[in-house]
Amino acid sequence: ALLAAYTLHLLRRALLPSVSAWWLVPLAGALALVTALPWLASELLPDLFTSLLVLTLGLLGFAAASLSQRERIWLTGFSAFMIATHQSHLLLALLLLPGLLALRWWLGPGTLREVRRDAGPLLAASLLACIALIGVNLIAYHRASVAPFSNVFSLARVIYDGPGMRVLRRDCPRAGWRLCPYLDQFPAIADDFLWREDGPLIRAGGAKAVSTEANAIMPLALAAEPG
Repeated sequence: ALLAAYTLHLLRRALLPSVSAWWLVPLAGALALVTALPWLASELLPDLFTSLLVLTLGLLGFAAASLSQRERIWLTGFSAFMIATHQSHLLLALLLLPGLLALRWWLGPGTLREVRRDAGPLLAASLLACIALIGVNLIAYHRASVAPFSNVFSLARVIYDGPGMRVLRRDCPRAGWRLCPYLDQFPAIADDFLWREDGPLIRAGGAKAVSTEANAIMPLALAAEPG
């Protein structure tokens, strides 16, 4: 909640520098009443950081001149942390960066050199997050990847869209995949497949174990039914 409040404070100062800091009180009250902000801030989940990441990248891209050097360093580090808290945040940041940089150059004001200077923190945040994610996964799982087991989510989608399930039924048990013994026990939806404690993914050894076979199952499914 404090991180959200401080980000809103910096946003207020960048957009409305003449408005008192007390402006934050009615703003926070309004957001608490009409948005999910207090709910997200109360959860031990990274969902809150999705919106805060957009705000911090916007501040670094468009309002860097109104920030002190310490604030720019803080926002760069905070952005890197938020990118690293959820796999989708890395993709979100990488998709936002070209648009932010293009808008920064087009809207100005400032020379191309100033635009490049302001682009530094934006690029540094994504780079720091990538280095952190790869480093942690390399140490913990011996995989130089930002998301070493994310292919299990793709596998669930391919299975529950149909082609993956048909390939499993076609090639099991000959292929010897871990999921083969549980084909008749698959739940109705992908979320239950991924998260139920008595679901086939857990019973097959968990995401780490099934991940090694996901890259074999998905290409077969896509080759069998590319449409």
